[in-house]
Amino acid sequence: MTLLYEEVAIMAIHLNFDNRLDIEKYLKNNYSLSEIARELNRHKSTISREIILRSNLSKKRLKIIMS
Repeated sequence: MTLLYEEVAIMAIHLNFDNRLDIEKYLKNNYSLSEIARELNRHKSTISREIILRSNLSKKRLKIIMS
């Protein structure tokens, strides 16, 4: 899969408040990390780090969500 320069640049930008609200909404709707990442055009590690940094989810619970 080849990414265009614009796609790479978009993926490198930090998450904004709206992205964080979207992550919260997707988690409440039982989306997987891969699905959330796809919806937001971000790598799933970005999503997982955001969840760990900004929530009270344990790493163990996050692993369950990731699977």
